[in-house]
Amino acid sequence: DVMNQQREVIYSLRSFALEGGEELKGEALKMVEKAVERRVETTLGEFEEPAEWDIGLLRQELLMHYLVAVPEFDAKEPPSTDVAELQRMGATAARTAFDAKLRSLGDFAGQLLSLVTLNVIDQKWKDHLYDLDQLRAAIGYRGWGQKDPLVEYKQEAYTMFVDLMHDIHNTFAGNFLKVQLV
Repeated sequence: DVMNQQREVIYSLRSFALEGGEELKGEALKMVEKAVERRVETTLGEFEEPAEWDIGLLRQELLMHYLVAVPEFDAKEPPSTDVAELQRMGATAARTAFDAKLRSLGDFAGQLLSLVTLNVIDQKWKDHLYDLDQLRAAIGYRGWGQKDPLVEYKQEAYTMFVDLMHDIHNTFAGNFLKVQLV
């Protein structure tokens, strides 16, 4: 049941990629925005207080991983002490970069969007299935620790699936925003 529920989510993403069109563009834009928002959150999460935030590091992280430049992050001081506001700024810049990438790819934008999406989903899904097999093989040992292996498997599989979705968003955003026609 756990794998079947996860399979449904992944296959719905694949169907967006196969059908293409505006639905794929919308889904791809969501993935890029989520990846940038998460990068902002994790980068700033390393610091305990907003006064310690290294906006230069955040700017560099977004440029290095996604080629996204956030004009508000060019200042020495943080433009806000609210993580949600900085995430919004990052998502806005990501949306701009995504639109610019689509324009730069011209007639090939739809094909490349579909190709990159399928490639990322398929590779990450295969890795996830392997990890689930490893988890299934080892989960029986949890019974020795007086824990219900079924409950433990469901919890671990859910956590792994959330990580998979974050990884798909992150990898897709990086790959698509860096893709170039040769």
